[in-house]
Amino acid sequence: MLLLFSLTYFGLGLLAGGDFTRIVFLGFPFIMTLILLSAKESAKKEVLLALILSIPVMRLEGTIPDIGTAQEKYYSWFPAFASVRVVLLWLLYALVVGIVQWWINKKNVAL
Repeated sequence: MLLLFSLTYFGLGLLAGGDFTRIVFLGFPFIMTLILLSAKESAKKEVLLALILSIPVMRLEGTIPDIGTAQEKYYSWFPAFASVRVVLLWLLYALVVGIVQWWINKKNVAL
C-alpha cells in the first residue's frame, strides 16, 4: 500500500503542471517512509555515501535569484529553462554519482 501511495503522489506530482511541488510535499510522508524502509536494508556506509553525494544537488550554497534582477541565474535553477550546458553538467554529475554508487555496491568496498 505504501508503494502504491508513493507512486500515486509521484505520478500526480509529475502530471500536475505548475502545482507539482505542493502535491509532492503532500505525499512526502508516504515517499519518505518508503525511502527509509528501503534504506534500512542497505549498508549504513552506502546510505552515508549517498547522503554525502547528494549535498551538491541540494544547492545549499545559495538561494533562488530574483527574476527581475538576474534572469539568467534564475533560469539556471530550473532544468526546463536552464541552458543546455547547465543541464548537461547536472546530468554528468548524476552519472558520476550513479557510477560511484554502483561501483561501491558491486565491489562492497570498505569505506
